[in-house]
Amino acid sequence: MIELFMRSLPLLKSAVLMTLFLGLLSFVLGSTLGLLVALARISSIGALRAFAFAYVSIYLPWHAAARADTADLFRFAPVRSDT
Repeated sequence: MIELFMRSLPLLKSAVLMTLFLGLLSFVLGSTLGLLVALARISSIGALRAFAFAYVSIYLPWHAAARADTADLFRFAPVRSDT
């Protein structure tokens, strides 16, 4: 059992590094997009402000609702006890 664990350490190391990289990349991209949308919301350019308003007011709630529907597929039903 220990031998199997020792052989899998390089794979585990690369998986941890990839997870950290993807987490950091998601944070940077999400923060950048959030900053750009926030700046667009306070912009003096009307078309840019309207686009940012539509993105925040229409796309994001729709996207969150779509994700909530698919999240139900992965939930387990609660265990009922008839005691």
